[in-house]
Amino acid sequence: MDEGEINRQLRELVEQLKHENELLKAKVIELESRLAQYENAHTPPSLRRGRNRKKDQDKNNKG
Repeated sequence: MDEGEINRQLRELVEQLKHENELLKAKVIELESRLAQYENAHTPPSLRRGRNRKKDQDKNNKG
């Protein structure tokens, strides 16, 4: 392989990584916006996901 071929391959790799980086940035923005819907201080507890509700906690403590 000559130096020109190596440079061409490296440029292609850089472009591929730039494209992948842009896709990942877009995915992060999407996920952060979805997460913000459930971390809003004005979201009622009944709509918050990933948390035990008081009713569920009381069932676990009996016994």
